[in-house]
Amino acid sequence: MPRLFIIDHSLISPGGHHYEYDLHVAAAAAGAGWEPVLATNRRFAPHGASLAPWRVIAVFRNDTYNRFTVTSGATSLPQNPYRRGAWQRMPVGGRGPAAWWRRAALLLKQRRRLGRFVRGCEALFAAVAVQPGDVVFVPTLSEFDLVAVLRFLAGRPPAAACRWHLQFHLNYLDGAEPAQDRQAERVAAMRAHFAALLAPAGQLRLAFHATTAQVAAQYNRMGLAPFTVLDYPVSTAFRPLDRTAPSARLRMLSAGGARAEKGTSRLGEVLKEGWDEFFASGRVELLVQVERDAELPVLPGPAAPGIVSRLPFPLSAADYCAMIRAADIGLFLYDPARYQGRASGVLIEMLCSGVPVIVPAGCWLADEIAEANFRHLDVLRARASPLGTACAGDWQPLPPAADQSPPALGCDGAIPTGARELLLSLSLGSPAGSGHYFALACEQLDGQGQVLARQLDVMAARQGDKPLRLLVHIKAGARGLRLRLAHANEPLTVRIEASELCFLDPGPQGLPLGAVGLAAAAVAEIPRLLRDLVARHEHYRAQARQFARAYGELHSPDTVVARLTTPLQPGVSAADAVAG
Repeated sequence: MPRLFIIDHSLISPGGHHYEYDLHVAAAAAGAGWEPVLATNRRFAPHGASLAPWRVIAVFRNDTYNRFTVTSGATSLPQNPYRRGAWQRMPVGGRGPAAWWRRAALLLKQRRRLGRFVRGCEALFAAVAVQPGDVVFVPTLSEFDLVAVLRFLAGRPPAAACRWHLQFHLNYLDGAEPAQDRQAERVAAMRAHFAALLAPAGQLRLAFHATTAQVAAQYNRMGLAPFTVLDYPVSTAFRPLDRTAPSARLRMLSAGGARAEKGTSRLGEVLKEGWDEFFASGRVELLVQVERDAELPVLPGPAAPGIVSRLPFPLSAADYCAMIRAADIGLFLYDPARYQGRASGVLIEMLCSGVPVIVPAGCWLADEIAEANFRHLDVLRARASPLGTACAGDWQPLPPAADQSPPALGCDGAIPTGARELLLSLSLGSPAGSGHYFALACEQLDGQGQVLARQLDVMAARQGDKPLRLLVHIKAGARGLRLRLAHANEPLTVRIEASELCFLDPGPQGLPLGAVGLAAAAVAEIPRLLRDLVARHEHYRAQARQFARAYGELHSPDTVVARLTTPLQPGVSAADAVAG
């Protein structure tokens, strides 16, 4: 039986996404006729029985997370202490003897850490000898770890005959794709780093992967080995519940533990903004999965017991899955800058479970649901009976703002009597291409010109020539509309090729803003989006369950294992990679 070696030096304890990832890939490999062998951090040794009957070799002393990686933010240059000129690339400032000693100490620390990884690989393959046809998969790797992997393989051990799959999770460039165009120096540095490592590696069979298209695109800027997307696998247990009756009050879940980039500290803002309407009224309860020592937000006022509850972190795999599947709404307050192209395992699990979500706009999380929401609005427009004649709108450039914000276009107009919804469609001529996000601010005015409602939405560019679409609920008493459109991140001029303002009267029940979930341009927008999810929850639940069918198949561990173990999958030799 061929073996699939899963090398995860960051697997330290049961629970969490390293454990879940490795567990489900191993199970899928076993189901496909492969013998999984898991190589873990030494600290996982007491927990090896939790992965029985598979063999667990706990040999690695360090994990992948350290300050020597570009993705950590501690350095802008990839580190390789064995490469000529490494001295100058050390993230140490200053001159003189003190700086010299700091560089020397850092160089030694880097070599020691990499040496431990190499010795871990040696111990693994000494304990379990490779056989013809075996495959090695490293699911979480950094450019710094890659130094150790290729130093190990440079000695041409028997494991060098295997196909090695190397996966990178995190971005090394900042911002969306337009901002990445200005980071040519960092791309060049990363290319030189990879090229120096791959040049002496000869005919090693290496396959490079990333967990999202955005991260893959960053590494493909190097023009070396192709990085392909290996969609993040989650257990097939994450499937929609067979629920016959709606919950007495909707359960909104913030899952996955508390970290700064996950925005857990902003839960108090959500409670404050929506307290009377959703929480004090008992329509929604907030469930927060955090560590025991993490503080829950202070309640803004009196409420029934259980309106805000703490759930333990971590949970067993079965309990965690049950928690995700039982949620009615998933809440994500993640930092969009940190998750610009980075995958969230929790979001994937919720979408596979058919749970409608609220996510931050302008990043990977919003991109996952954007096209499903656009298609929902495409259908609404195809079936719409406009109130009067749909108009193009008179979009005009606005005077430059004093704060150097991106140039904006404005469109003011009247709201027809009886209109309850506005379906806005925009076809943009420029800027074009992936990675562009557009901010649309909308103000509704009464007959005296006073603002009745404000909202801000951020939309991603669509593929091909499909129009952007946005649905706006018209406030009672609104007579006028003020629209402002600009690029969300860059000082780029937006050019509109076609525009349509289609006013509708679908009746007092109104229309849903989206399908699978909604994207919030700011925390202050969440109450407006939550109002729509609560009022039309059965629609969102049905759409999310339908979406989960294909999405769950895409993220099935069986799909990932098939990609890893298919002999016909093209491999890239190190020599070919350097040659481009």
